[in-house]
Amino acid sequence: MMSSRLPSLITLVPVTAAWLLLATPHSAFAQELTPEQLEQIRVQLNTLDTSLQEISFQKNSNLTDIYLQAAASPKSALNFYLDCLQEVNFERLGKRETEFREWKDEFESYLESDELAGLLQIQLRYLAITTEAARAETLADVFPLLTQYVDGLTSMSEIPNPGRPRREFRSNRDRDRDRDRGREQPSEENGMATLEPARTVDATVFALRYDLAEELQKKATDWELDFLNVGGIYEKTILPYLRSEKPDQVLIAWQKRMDQEARLAMVYGDAAEEVFRRLTLPELQWGVLRDEYDLGAKAQAVAKMLAHIDAHKSSHPKAADWLAQARDIIFGEETPEEKPAVPSS
Repeated sequence: MMSSRLPSLITLVPVTAAWLLLATPHSAFAQELTPEQLEQIRVQLNTLDTSLQEISFQKNSNLTDIYLQAAASPKSALNFYLDCLQEVNFERLGKRETEFREWKDEFESYLESDELAGLLQIQLRYLAITTEAARAETLADVFPLLTQYVDGLTSMSEIPNPGRPRREFRSNRDRDRDRDRGREQPSEENGMATLEPARTVDATVFALRYDLAEELQKKATDWELDFLNVGGIYEKTILPYLRSEKPDQVLIAWQKRMDQEARLAMVYGDAAEEVFRRLTLPELQWGVLRDEYDLGAKAQAVAKMLAHIDAHKSSHPKAADWLAQARDIIFGEETPEEKPAVPSS
């Protein structure tokens, strides 16, 4: 046993020793880098940096095309989803091909549903734009694509809901089990949570297959990763961009956002409409007034702010926050003695 390993060990020793001689500081070899050497190193590092950026740019460019092609039809979206899922959740975990086929057979009814295919198409379109944004030099390069996506999403007569499969789809095995038990409704433990597509594009099998998660997460501060969160898209990207680049369009964007979110609430049903009317809309209206103030119509905006707070002081949980914001907006940070005393009850 030992003799069979000697050649490889003997070969390794001089290489390791040579590396240690190079890597370990020693007074006999210690020397400072000269200015010329430092400049050469700087050039080499810059060259490597440029090369890495070009590789990343080309990778993202190819992925944008791949995602858009997959989103072209329900069939292509589903096939691409299955390919990515098989690689990420089966092959990389060392599972057999037969296990993947059994999984497909188990959830055949869900995998063949129009709702899943439609959801995957939307997801892929937004992922393509997000990937493009990750490589774009400026937001202006992808801003039209982003607004087109939001317009398309909010004009749909029905929007697939990632949370619905748990209740509405059952595996073949669960369906047979429920029938044997005399049940007409699906059992609670049907395992559909593992099938529900991720809400954020960085967590999708489409992104995981190409190791994009970390790169996409870096954009989370100024880019919404939830592909169905229209409010987040406006808050993180659309409105900040317009405030900076096209301030004359900010109030127009606010009105469009309110119209679009109202339409989404209507599509999602009566409960969502009620939440929008009672909670979301007043908060959006407050956002409009803040921007109206910043854009210069200060006296008009302040009058509207006070009226808005008064109208919602007993019905909206954020009325007190709006009052505090109004103070800061109008007067700036006040010292404690400048603030009015709270009347005692």
